[in-house]
Parts: sequence; structure tokens; C-alpha cells
Amino acid sequence: MATTAATSTPSSPLPLPSTASTLWARVIEPRGSSTGNAITAQLSSHAQFTPQDKTGTSTRMLLHDTHARLEFFSERANLVFSEIEASKREIVRVREDVESARERELDTIAQLSMFLLFFRAYMLVIVCQAN
Repeated sequence: MATTAATSTPSSPLPLPSTASTLWARVIEPRGSSTGNAITAQLSSHAQFTPQDKTGTSTRMLLHDTHARLEFFSERANLVFSEIEASKREIVRVREDVESARERELDTIAQLSMFLLFFRAYMLVIVCQAN
């Protein structure tokens, strides 16, 4: 990565700062200054305050950003997993309700079949007595 400033041409009296120097000047810029001219005017004074280990600093910034995104992802994943667990519990509850309703219906059918059996036997007794 080249960090040298571009050479000045006759049409531009001030040399243009490199992209890396501008980035680091923006990172360590005081919060009060917001104009572009202040950055270019203070670029030479910021040069002595830029970190010597820019790669290490960039790596730490990326690690911090990655950690923050991982925390956000973990919260979302935990939310999804808790909703999955709630859905599983609901499915089990519905299955139990369906099974109990099925057993009640089978009991009702069994009672009706017993009633029908007794009714037929009663009718058979009445028919036999009538003959």
C-alpha cells in the first residue's frame, strides 16, 4: 500500500494527500472540526500523531467490528432458537390434545356400539315374545 503523497503539478499548488493519510487524519481528527480545509491544513500536524503500527490498529478495528457483529448475530440466533423451542412445545401440546380428543371419540363410539348391541338384543327379545 503506497502512502506517499502525489506530486504537485503546476495547476495545483498544494500536494494532494494520499488516501491512507487522509483516512488516518479523519480517524484521529478532533470532533469539533468538520471542514475539508481543516483536514488538509492539519494533515502535516496529524502525521506525527498517526499510529506507527497502522496494520495492527486496522486489524484491531476489524476485530472489534467483527466482535460487535458476532454479538448481534448471537442475539438474533438465540431469539430464533428460543422461538423454535416454543414451537416444539406447542407442537407437543397440540399432539397431546389431538390424541386425547381421539381417545374420547373412540370411547363414545364404543359406548354407542354397546348401546346398539343392547338395543338389538332388547328388540330381539320383544320380537320373540310377540311370536
